[in-house]
Amino acid sequence: MESFAKDLSNSGLEVDIDPKIIDARWKKLLWNVPFNGLSTVLDSDTAQIMDCPELVNLSKDIMIEVQQAAQTTDAEIPTSLIDTMLGNTAKMKPYLTSMLLDRRNGRELELQYMYKNAIELANKGGASMPKTTALYQQLCFINKRITDPFGR
Repeated sequence: MESFAKDLSNSGLEVDIDPKIIDARWKKLLWNVPFNGLSTVLDSDTAQIMDCPELVNLSKDIMIEVQQAAQTTDAEIPTSLIDTMLGNTAKMKPYLTSMLLDRRNGRELELQYMYKNAIELANKGGASMPKTTALYQQLCFINKRITDPFGR
């Protein structure tokens, strides 16, 4: 992997290698779980979410649940990363998440890997994710309307 990363770097691409793939996966979910889900349920971009203090608090609560779930798999997510991600999200231009774009374009939502697996891993490890689970349940409803618009 390091050799491949070096080749990419030598060609001018920025490369970052995380020595623990499980940590990298959870770090990605740390942002994706709250913002993909909330943007899709609320049909809103990231700036609209960050403009509402209650939604910023909810996003942080969900991120903490993801952090706690990650700990059940021995992944390490520093608490400071949560505040960093929230701060970066507040500064970025309005952003439409991939899941919101999927919803708007009538494509099935990525629920298995982003939500269901994370919730199951957390439960298996003794952690609960009640806010994430509630978000997942709402996304399941939206997904059913996309995949079965006539309710059959």
